[in-house]
Amino acid sequence: MKIFLLEDDKLQRKHIKNIIERTILQHHIAVTELFDTGSATALIERVKSESDRGPQMLYFLDIEIKDGKTRNRQLRKGLEVHIKFEN
Repeated sequence: MKIFLLEDDKLQRKHIKNIIERTILQHHIAVTELFDTGSATALIERVKSESDRGPQMLYFLDIEIKDGKTRNRQLRKGLEVHIKFEN
């Protein structure tokens, strides 16, 4: 299984990643990759480059992401990322 985490807040991302890692160890889950980023674009590029896309991919997507250039909050960004995966 591959796990992808999108969270723009570094502290929250670190906390969520730690929870995921502890859960993986505690339940002996076979994970080949845990990719975390604060950039929706980086996540989209990483997932689109996957040759083995399928049901063994788990996504944790932040719904509200700050725009890196203007620092404005973009609501529903995580949902938009999900839609791009489907296309």
